[in-house]
Amino acid sequence: MPTGSQRYLAAFLCLALLAGFTVSAAEKKGDADLNDALVAAKELLDKASNSQTMIGRRDVGEVFRIFSPLIITEDSDAKQAVVIFGDGKVDGNVRNELVVFWGDLELNGAVGGKCTVVFGSLTLGPDADLKSDTTIIGGKLNRAPGAKMGKEPYSFGGDASEWSVANWTTDWFKYGFFFARPLAPSVPLSWYVAALFFLTYAFLSALFPKPVFNCAQTLRSRPASAFVTGLLLPIPLLLVSLIFAATGIGAIVVPFLFLAVLFAAFLGKASVLQFAGQRVAELFRASGFNSPWAALIVGGGIFCLMYMVPIVGLVVWLLSLMFAVGAVMLTAVDHLRDEGSLTIRRKKEEKPRPVLEIEPGNEATYPPAGFWARLCATVLDWFLVGIVAAITFALPFFLLFLMAYYIAMWTWKGTTVGGIVMNQKLVRDDGKPMDFSAALIRSLASIFSFVMMGLGFAWVGWSREKKSWHDSIAGTNIVIMPREAREL
Repeated sequence: MPTGSQRYLAAFLCLALLAGFTVSAAEKKGDADLNDALVAAKELLDKASNSQTMIGRRDVGEVFRIFSPLIITEDSDAKQAVVIFGDGKVDGNVRNELVVFWGDLELNGAVGGKCTVVFGSLTLGPDADLKSDTTIIGGKLNRAPGAKMGKEPYSFGGDASEWSVANWTTDWFKYGFFFARPLAPSVPLSWYVAALFFLTYAFLSALFPKPVFNCAQTLRSRPASAFVTGLLLPIPLLLVSLIFAATGIGAIVVPFLFLAVLFAAFLGKASVLQFAGQRVAELFRASGFNSPWAALIVGGGIFCLMYMVPIVGLVVWLLSLMFAVGAVMLTAVDHLRDEGSLTIRRKKEEKPRPVLEIEPGNEATYPPAGFWARLCATVLDWFLVGIVAAITFALPFFLLFLMAYYIAMWTWKGTTVGGIVMNQKLVRDDGKPMDFSAALIRSLASIFSFVMMGLGFAWVGWSREKKSWHDSIAGTNIVIMPREAREL
C-alpha cells in the first residue's frame, strides 16, 4: 500500500503532466492561447505544491487548550489554535489565527492569519513563516535566522516572565478562580490581597467604631432581614441608575451610587467579621475575645479558612457580601427613623413660639435637615439642572452648570429650587446672611466631600449637628424652615 509521501509524489506528477499537455496544446493555437495556458499551468503547479496540506497530512481543525500545552506536530494542520494559561509548540501549519494567552510559543511552521502572544515570549525557528500581523504583549521575540515574517512585529510591555505579579495572577486563576474560592493558599498574591482587605476593615472599624458595632448588632438581632435586604438591593439600584441615565446625568450620579455601595460593602464586611468573632467567643465562652478588635481578628481568621475551601469559599464570600450590605442599609434606616422620632417627640414637647418671636438673625437655631431630606432636595436640583443642560446641549459642562446654579441660588435666596420644595434653607453658623464668598467656599468644599467616595455627604447621617464636611469647612448648615418662619 503506498505511503502518504508516495501518494503526494504521484499527485504532483499527474498535475505537472496535465500542465505540460495544456501548454503544448496551446502552442499549436497561438500566442494568446499560450499565455492563457501558462496561467492555467501555473495555477495547477501551485495546487500541486500546496497539495501536501491535503494529502499525507493530518487536519486537526480548530484547537483550544486551557491549562494544558498546545502541540501541533510537523505533519498536522489546524484551522486555528488558541491556548490559555499554557505554552504552545507549533511545528505544523495554522491556516488562520494563532493565539497564546499567558504562555510561551515556539513556532517552526506556517501561520496564515494573525499571531498573538500575550504575557509570554515568541520563539521563531528557521522554518517559521508568519504571513500576517504578529503581536507580542508582555514578552519578547526570539527570531532564528531564516524565519519569515510578512509584517513588522508589534511588541509592547517587555518580558512578563520578570513580573512576579503576573505569575501570581496566573497561579490564582489556576488554583483559586477555577476552584471557586477567593483564597488560594499556595499563591502569595492571595495573601497580600487578603491582608490589604483586612487592613481596610480594621481602618474602618477604627474610624467608625459605632456604625460598625451597630451593624454587628443588626446582624445579631435581624440576620434574615439583613440577608434579604442585601439580596434585593441590586434591583432598586438598577432602577435608580436607569432613571438618572434617562435624565442625562447618569454619568455623574451612577458612579456616586457605586462608590456609596462599595463603601457600605467594606463597612458591612467589617461588621460581619466582628459579629462572627463575637459569636465564636460566645460559643467557646472566651470572654477575652468579646472586644471589637479581638472579635475582628478572630472573624478574619475564620473567614480566611472558609475562603480556602473550593466552592464553599465562593459561596461564603457571596453570602457575607449580602449580609454586609444588608446590615448597613438596615442600620442606616433604623438610625434615620430614630432621629425622626426623636425630632417629632422634641417638637411635641416644645411650646409653640409666637410668630413675632422669630427673627431672621436666629435662622441658625432652626432644626437641621437630615440626610434623606437633603438627598431629596439634591435629586430635584440635579434633575432640574440636568434637563436645562440637555436642552442647551451643555451636558459636558454639567458640573460647571451645577456649581454656578448652587452659588447663584445660595447667594440670592439662601436656598435652591429643591430646598424650596423641601422647606430647607442654607444658613451661616454666625447668623449672618449668606453671601457670595460663603456660597463659593461651600461649593468648592463639596468637591472634596464628593471625591472622598461621597463620605462627606453621608456624614450628615452620623453627625450630631447633621453637618456635612463642606458645611463644617464653610461654617454653614441646612435647616428646616418652621411654618411660622415661612409665613413671616
